[in-house]
Amino acid sequence: MEKQYKKCIISKQIQLDAIVTFHDSIYKSDFYYEGEMHDFWEVVCIIGGQAEVVAGNNVFLLQHGQAVVHPPMEFHNLRSAGGTSMQALIVSFYASRMPDLSERIFKLTSKIVEQFQSLCQRAKSFFTFTLCQGLLTSVIEGKELEASMFLTKLEYLLHRLMTDGANVARPSRTQSAQTYQTILNVMEQNLDKKLSICELAARCSIGEANMRSIFRKYAGKGVMSYFNLMKIKKAIVYLQEGKSVKETALMLGFSDQNYFNTVFKRMIGVPPGKYKAP
Repeated sequence: MEKQYKKCIISKQIQLDAIVTFHDSIYKSDFYYEGEMHDFWEVVCIIGGQAEVVAGNNVFLLQHGQAVVHPPMEFHNLRSAGGTSMQALIVSFYASRMPDLSERIFKLTSKIVEQFQSLCQRAKSFFTFTLCQGLLTSVIEGKELEASMFLTKLEYLLHRLMTDGANVARPSRTQSAQTYQTILNVMEQNLDKKLSICELAARCSIGEANMRSIFRKYAGKGVMSYFNLMKIKKAIVYLQEGKSVKETALMLGFSDQNYFNTVFKRMIGVPPGKYKAP
């Protein structure tokens, strides 16, 4: 009788496809990065000092030994906090599979920090970097196998980080941070409307000058620019759900489809049609 074999199917929880950046740096006490939004994941590990982090609609105060995970298309920025220098290890990557994250802040054990730092140092042996610190460009010729093993090790470390337990970070309690979150909530509730900065300020019960100042601090861009950015992120969801470009524009308060196309391409780099469902 022929022996029957059964296969054991193993589903990967994390599948990395490419690494974008990987660096471990010390920043001065007045360091401030105004922020960005991109289509890949980013993990920021605070391994020295404190940091105030904007993550979408949230502002967190991270302590030494905490990490934050930014999913694709989330606006985020970073600044030193507590009046001291800050050390941060940052890795960003494309992934075709990542676990659903109910929590965004994670605790860093000393062992995981050590392994992350060791892997960061080893990256220089397998990848070429640009002059821009930490930006990987290609695999060194002849190091393809090592680079593949490097990626597997990084997947393992990310899995360890996300399964060792969520860690509750203190939300920033400053008045300006709370006001920033209030403004974002009001924007979120009014994405279907064409509102001016005056109308937004009125709905938030604050002055225009105060609103502009808060956005310079936390978003690194103008109020209306950020409001349009939120609309474009929502537009991508609508387009991927099968809505037409014209329908999407109208649903987000753009009466002129050509203007919507212009704003979309300026912020994302490609026309909205590129995101339409097949």
